[in-house]
Amino acid sequence: MHWPRRSWFAEAGSAKSKLDLLAAKSTGIPPRGAPSPRVNPRTIYFDPGRATLKPTSKKALREVVGTLRADPTSTVRLEGHTDAIGAERNNKTLARARANTVAIYLKRQGIGGGRIHAVGMGEAGPVADNDTEKGRAKNGRVDIRVDTRTAFVH
Repeated sequence: MHWPRRSWFAEAGSAKSKLDLLAAKSTGIPPRGAPSPRVNPRTIYFDPGRATLKPTSKKALREVVGTLRADPTSTVRLEGHTDAIGAERNNKTLARARANTVAIYLKRQGIGGGRIHAVGMGEAGPVADNDTEKGRAKNGRVDIRVDTRTAFVH
């Protein structure tokens, strides 16, 4: 199995972390916080003010479902985001609704609810400038992170 090329030692802050990293390299199990070796993070975009899946999102979601089915011990974290237009409380609610929309899709595809963690981040964590329409469109999203190491984390 190949891990990302970046140096884990550059990110390790303590001697214990370095020992954990060495153990991870020798066992093939990545340390906590290391990028998932099997799935790149995915992003699902939404129309402004909406929590409805776009038809173009289904392909990425089918890939996520395939990965989750292939590894029954894996889990998924869904982080809903919005642009900065409107009240922060409303954006938090919309972000949660977007994450729940993706969670419902995954559950309907047979993925157990105990493996899915959906959170609404609201305006936190923009990936683009909220001053432009294009930037706001990029911020209305759900980030999907699959963790394939769940069975090994103690």
